[in-house]
Amino acid sequence: MPCAGWSRSWRAGSLSSILLLDPTANCLRHGAAPSLPIAYTQAIDGVAIGPSVGSCGTAAYRGEPVDGPRHRYGSAVGRFS
Repeated sequence: MPCAGWSRSWRAGSLSSILLLDPTANCLRHGAAPSLPIAYTQAIDGVAIGPSVGSCGTAAYRGEPVDGPRHRYGSAVGRFS
């Protein structure tokens, strides 16, 4: 489940990634992120989904789109920066 708002808010020069739901492990897996550092993609690979695990983790948990830039949980990125 992609984060809603990604296609609406994407701009040239922005950094973004595609995460894939791994339903057997109940987590998100790295799909693609050609503009992000390898350390980031390795760190985010396998992050568990849940009701307050960033906007993408929340979207996967709920099974519905979440507007990433406006979502109250923000991004799980902070713990990997």
